[in-house]
Formats: sequence, C-alpha cells, structure tokens
Amino acid sequence: TSFDLTDDVAIFLNSLTFNDICVVLLPKNTKSYKLNLMNISYALNNNIGLSSRILIIVGKNSSLDLIETELGFFNKNYISNVVCEIFLDENSTLNHTKIINGDYTSLHLSNIFINQQVNSFYKLHQLSYKGCYINNNINVNLLGKRSYCEINGLDLASDVQYIKNVIRINHLVGNCKSKQLFKGIYTDKALGVFNGNIFVDAKSEGTNASQINKSILLSEDCDFMSNPNLKINADDVKCSHAATIGRFNKNELFFLRSRGLSVKEANFLLAKFFVSDVLCFKQDNKLKAIIIKKVNNWMNNNLLRI
Repeated sequence: TSFDLTDDVAIFLNSLTFNDICVVLLPKNTKSYKLNLMNISYALNNNIGLSSRILIIVGKNSSLDLIETELGFFNKNYISNVVCEIFLDENSTLNHTKIINGDYTSLHLSNIFINQQVNSFYKLHQLSYKGCYINNNINVNLLGKRSYCEINGLDLASDVQYIKNVIRINHLVGNCKSKQLFKGIYTDKALGVFNGNIFVDAKSEGTNASQINKSILLSEDCDFMSNPNLKINADDVKCSHAATIGRFNKNELFFLRSRGLSVKEANFLLAKFFVSDVLCFKQDNKLKAIIIKKVNNWMNNNLLRI
C-alpha cells in the first residue's frame, strides 16, 4: 500500500515545477547518523513559487536524526511548496525535527508521507510559527507489525496568521502504536485548524492509537477549529482522542498575580508550562535549547500585548 501523490493540487504542482531535490539514502546497519537539512527560500521578487522535493530512505537496522528547517529572507510574498517522502525499513529509526521559520508574508505548503515497515520507529517534532499561511499535511502508513509513530506539533500564531495541520495515520496491520500531540497558542486575529485522522483497518487487531489537541486563545478575534476523526474497523483496539480550546485558567492567573507577577509574567509562565510536553524530546539537548529560545522569543514579543 502506498500513497496517491496525484490527488492534491499542491503535490501535483510540486511534481510539475520542483527545481530542487534532495535524496537521502541511509544504508542498512548505519547507526546514529545526524543530518541538518535547510530549505532556504531566497525570493528576490514578490509572487514567486518555490518547489522542492525530498526523498529519505532509512535502511534496515539503521537510525537517522534529521533536522529540517524552512528559512525565508527578504520579506517577499512567495510560496514554498515542499513534498517529503520517507521510507523506513525493518527495525529502522527516524527522529525528525521540522521548523517552519519563513517570512510573515509567505505561504508554506508542506506534505510529508511516511511508509513504515516491521518494528520501525518514527518521531516528529514540528514547530510552525513564521509564515502568513502554513498548511502542514502529514500522512503515515503503518505497514509492518510493531511499528511506532509519534507526531508532535506546536503552533504559535499572531497577527493574521493561518496555520492548518492535517494528520492521517493509517493502521494497516496489527500491533502498531501511534500518538498525536498538537498544541497551539493564538492571539490577535490568527486562525488555526487541526484535522486529526486515525484509520484502523479490519485486520489491525492490537492497535494502540491516541490523539490529543489543545489550543489557547489569547484574544477575542482569534479562532481555532479542531476536527478529530477516528475510523475503527477492528474490535481489539485501544483508541482515544481529546480536544480542548480556551483561555488560561483565571484562578491560575489570579494565583500568580497574587504572588507578585505581572500579567505578562503570569501569561508567560503559564504558556511555558502549556507547551513543555510538546518540547520534551531528548535526542539533542542543543537543538532543544535552540527551539526553546525561539519559543521564548515569540512569547516575549506576543504575550506582552495581552
């Protein structure tokens, strides 16, 4: 079973127009390989479309730590269209960190397709916070037994930003496990959308799948829509989902204010606690420190106006 890469307009356009391609082929029995991949959008003029293609194949018994960063310069109106295909062989591991750090006037279209074989491991940490329009599509096929997939996402949106995440995890064989954890903080007139989909095939007994989506709205004009969708065709499964949308707890804010913290400091502290579990990854402490610094800078710039 594989994905149909012709049923989406953005993917179709990428196939027609991509001008950059990156192929990563990790041979079998390659341990702890680290790779930094930077997709730099250098549009010198407005209304430019930039398409790139990424193919990653991790061989049997191999492991890869991948940091993928989208960067934008010059504050131009451009579209970045990235399609990434990932194939994980038996007993392979991929720790994937993706940072969308474009221009606030840019459009970012991202499609990731993951095919996992027996006993493979895939974990994604995604940070989306720079870009006028960000559309992330993540699609996973669990094709081999005992494969594991974990998708973590953090969205930070202000002004008139629009961030949409569409997740599709297909449990096509039994005894596989998947987790989804997406959180977001929205302010000003920002809009967020989360469409989380879990499909469990009839022959996928022993499936364990969970989905959590939580969002904080910090202004009257921002909005968020959460759409969980579970389609379960097997009996012996463990599947769950949870979604919450709202503001910080008033009692918690009052408690912190009564201890001498300003409104900004109280919101900042609650925001740091809110996102802490999304940022809890251990494979690279230096990378974690860089991401936390980016998140703290965003909070300093935006929570000050609350």
